[in-house]
Amino acid sequence: MYLSQVGLVLDIIGIVILAFFQTPRETLSRDGSFSIGGSAGSDSELTKELVIKYKLHRGVTVFAYTLIVFGFVLQYYGQSNVPLK
Repeated sequence: MYLSQVGLVLDIIGIVILAFFQTPRETLSRDGSFSIGGSAGSDSELTKELVIKYKLHRGVTVFAYTLIVFGFVLQYYGQSNVPLK
């Protein structure tokens, strides 16, 4: 029973994180360029900021999706009769 509740809380936290750290509409590449617009310049300050933004959003997005998947797994085990070893 508690596993299901913890799983639901993890799902909600994951969704809230995704709501605050939405994926940008313009897809950022690892080098800081946009997929539709080209690069902002190889040494420009904007490119460095975009690379940092890409890494932050990528890390937070992966973390949020991991929470959601783990939450669903906990809900499944909480609702099933499969004992955890």
